[in-house]
Amino acid sequence: MEQLAGGVAHDFNNILQAMMGYCEMLREYMDEDAEVYEFVDELQKGADRAAELTRQLLTFSLRQEIQPRDLDLNEVILNMLKMIGRTIGEQIEIVTRLYEGELPIHADTGSIEQVLMNLCVNARDAMPEGGKLIIETSLVHSRRRYDPSHSAMEEGFYVLLTITDTGCGIEPVIQSQIFEPFFTTKEIGKGTGLGLATAYAIVSQHEGYIKVESEKDKGSTFSVYLPMHEAELLEEASGSLPDSVMGGKETILLAEDNAEVRRLATLILQNAGYKVIQAADGEKAIDWIRDRAPIIDLAIIDVVMPKRSGKEVLEYYRRIKPGGKVLLVSGYSVGDMDVSNLDERQVAFISKPFGSDPLLRAVRKLLDG
Repeated sequence: MEQLAGGVAHDFNNILQAMMGYCEMLREYMDEDAEVYEFVDELQKGADRAAELTRQLLTFSLRQEIQPRDLDLNEVILNMLKMIGRTIGEQIEIVTRLYEGELPIHADTGSIEQVLMNLCVNARDAMPEGGKLIIETSLVHSRRRYDPSHSAMEEGFYVLLTITDTGCGIEPVIQSQIFEPFFTTKEIGKGTGLGLATAYAIVSQHEGYIKVESEKDKGSTFSVYLPMHEAELLEEASGSLPDSVMGGKETILLAEDNAEVRRLATLILQNAGYKVIQAADGEKAIDWIRDRAPIIDLAIIDVVMPKRSGKEVLEYYRRIKPGGKVLLVSGYSVGDMDVSNLDERQVAFISKPFGSDPLLRAVRKLLDG
C-alpha cells in the first residue's frame, strides 16, 4: 500500500506541475476583470488542494524527504495558533495548556506542523456545532514495567502533545481503524481518509507513538509521544560548570535503573569533580552501602527501582549510616515514602527530567548541610 501511494503521488506531482504552471501563465495573459479569470482561480485552488493531498500521500508512504533539526515543541505550537484559529473557525474555543519550559525534540518542522494541523482539523470536524479544543504539552517518562498502557513504547523520556475535543467521539468498533489510509466516516467529498494516517506515519517516522482515547458523545483525546531530544542536556553536562554552582570531591552513590539517566547524571557529577559509584538497581545499591557506607558522602536514590525499591534502599542506608545525606529522584513523586519526619538538611527530592544546574545545586546544598 505504501509503495503504491508513493508511486501514485510521484506521477501525480508531474501532472500537477503542468496544471499549476499553465494556470499561472493564463493569469499573465488575462485581465483580472475578465469573466473567465475566476474559472482559472478555481482551477488553481483545485490544483493546490490536489498538491496537499499528494504531500499527504508522500508522507504516508514515508517518501517525503524530511529535514529534522532541534526544535522546541511549544514554540512550534505557538507559531501555529493563529493559523489553527483561522482554520477551525470562531465557533470553537481554543484552550492551550503548555508545559512551562522547553520541550526539546529533533524533528522536521513542517511535518510536526502537519501532525498538529491534521489533529486540530479532525477535532473541528467532530464539533460541527462548536465546542472546545484543548492543546496540551508535557514531559513524561515511559517505564514499560510499571505502565501497562504504554506497553508498546520504548522506555525513556517523551515530549507529549495531546489534542482534546468535546465532539461526537469515536465508536469503539472503529477506533482500531482510524489510522488506516483512506478510512473515513465523513461524507463523500468531505474527507480524504488520509489526515490521521498521515499523522500516524509522521509520528512513526520520528520514532514516536500516537494513541486515541474516546467515548461516543464525550469527545476524543489524541496523544502524540515524541522522543525527548537530550543533546542540550548532554552538551550542558559536558561543558563548563555554571559559575553559580560549585562542584566537589566527595563520593556519591548513584542508584538509578534507567541506563540513559544514570549515564547522564554520572557525566554531570564527574564533570563537577565528584567520585561516582553506580548502582543499576536497588539490590546493587544495598550491596554498595553494605560494603562502602563509610566512604559514601551522599546517596542519590531513584524512588522506583527493580529488585529493591527506593524506599528500601533509603531505609537501609539510614539504618547503616544515620545522618547520611540522601537525594531522592523520581519522574513521579516520592509515592509511599514517608519523608515528613526527616531533616531537610539530610534528605531532599528532585524531579526528572533534570539538567546539570538543578542536580548540582541539590547535591551541594545537601553536602554543605
